[in-house]
Amino acid sequence: MSAHATTRKTQEVDISRQPTGPGPHHHLATCRRALKSDRAVAEILGVSPSRVSRWRSGQIPDPDNADRLGGLALVVELLSRWLAPESVEGWLCGPNAHLSDRAPAYLIHQGQVADVIGAIEAEKVRVAPSSMGRLADLCDPSYLVASGTAPDMTASGFRMPSQPVARAAWDAGFDGIRWWSSFWGDWHTVVLFTARVEGKLAFGNPEVLTVEHAVVRKAAELLGMLA
Repeated sequence: MSAHATTRKTQEVDISRQPTGPGPHHHLATCRRALKSDRAVAEILGVSPSRVSRWRSGQIPDPDNADRLGGLALVVELLSRWLAPESVEGWLCGPNAHLSDRAPAYLIHQGQVADVIGAIEAEKVRVAPSSMGRLADLCDPSYLVASGTAPDMTASGFRMPSQPVARAAWDAGFDGIRWWSSFWGDWHTVVLFTARVEGKLAFGNPEVLTVEHAVVRKAAELLGMLA
């Protein structure tokens, strides 16, 4: 087999690895709308502007750059919800106190999208980044859109549709996921990945819950279970 044929075969395998749902071209359009130019997108991703231009013309990015592009698109979607459009690029490229004065763009290039999202949430609610922001929030429509996750995949009692969603959050570096219950939409559930949070959690003293316990009675009242 010739070297050229080997290269073509590798490219075909790479293309097959592209995720379903919103793909690299959708992500690039999202980034381009916010950052306004191929050069701005290229600088954050650490590639040449001409490469971004080729992607925009239909070329499929390699898997690593496709992942970075997807991460940048997710961050841009979240930033667009609370920053003025002209401030997005400056936030991405400037030093961030919640990230040890590192630029969010640098961490996106390193694949640490979860840390960048944590910094966004910390700034939005003015809390330390160590206390929140490490969860993939499946209750957030912008996360669902950017990650290509359908809402009915998260509110499911079956593992087959929900496990790939959890795996995608794991691969993106999150400590866990938050989503709404399939039983009742107002009930939000948090699942933590034990391999990621081991040694980070602290528990209080166990307490026996009986039907007379104040917390149980309050929950029953909210559910309309008390006469």
